[in-house]
Parts: sequence; structure tokens; C-alpha cells
Amino acid sequence: MLSLKPTTALLTTLLATSTQALYFRLIPFTTTSTYSPTECHTVTFTINNPDAVFEQGGSYPRTCNITWTGCTPPTCWTSCDDDGLSPAYYARVLPSSTSNNKFSPEAFTLEVEEYYVYRNSARNNATIYISEGENEYGCSRGEGQSTTCGFAEGTTSDLTATYSVPSRDNVCAY
Repeated sequence: MLSLKPTTALLTTLLATSTQALYFRLIPFTTTSTYSPTECHTVTFTINNPDAVFEQGGSYPRTCNITWTGCTPPTCWTSCDDDGLSPAYYARVLPSSTSNNKFSPEAFTLEVEEYYVYRNSARNNATIYISEGENEYGCSRGEGQSTTCGFAEGTTSDLTATYSVPSRDNVCAY
């Protein structure tokens, strides 16, 4: 009689070793806001998926720079340092729900997406809630005219993978 126990154990071992928990690493990460003479905000970071192999989009870093004037960030997605090679990263900033749709460097949401193709199109995405005093995110304030915030050692975020996806639409045109 054939026993399935060794086969099941081997399959379980193969799945456990070939499936790794992927995550985004954002370092350095800086938010700068100035309020005079014109209100202007910038969120800058380098992002990668450090443990990803080529078939998972690779670990290639990209620099993201989201800049806008006024109190409300654009709703479109900003392309991050795209060189036309896989993967492509996109990011956007959303104000905190408690700030009446006005951006505050002390508390906001960052959405990031990574698109790549390996036999099929795929997207890794994460929503990162950022708040002063949490996860070593801190701010320093100038003389009423500027605020600079960041993570002392960068930050990481779990991600969600989706397959057979269309390319990103609603990309900001600069």
C-alpha cells in the first residue's frame, strides 16, 4: 500500500521554503512641509522589496518623491523613479481622516504599489499609516514656517500580492 505521509511532508516542506513573507522597506523616509511664503509638502523615500527574487519583482530600489503645493495632496498616483524596467513603483499620500482632508506631516496615510511581470502581471501593494510618535516616526518644527519628519531607521510594511492585474491608471502627469 502506498503511503501519502512522506509525499505530504515533502510537499509541505517545499511550500514552506519557497513561500517567503515579502515586505516593503522604506529608507530613508522624510516628510518636509513649509508654510511660508507658499504652503508646500514633500514626501521622499527609497522603497524596495528586499527579500523578493526576480520572479517576485526583484529587490530593486526606487526613489519616490511626492511634492505638491496647497493643503490637499493630489489624488493621482506618482510614479517612483521609473526607468522602464520591472518593477515599477507608484505612491500617493492621503490626509488623515481627522484632518478635514488637509495634509499634516505628523499624521497621514501612504499607499504604495509595485507592478511587475513574470509570466503574468502582478501587483504588490501596502497601505501605511504614519503618525508622529509611532514606530520611531518623529518631527522637528522650525520657527512656525516648516516641519520635517521621518523615521530614524526607516520602516517596513507587509504587502498584499494580486495577480493578473492591469497596469496602474490615474498616474499624475507632471
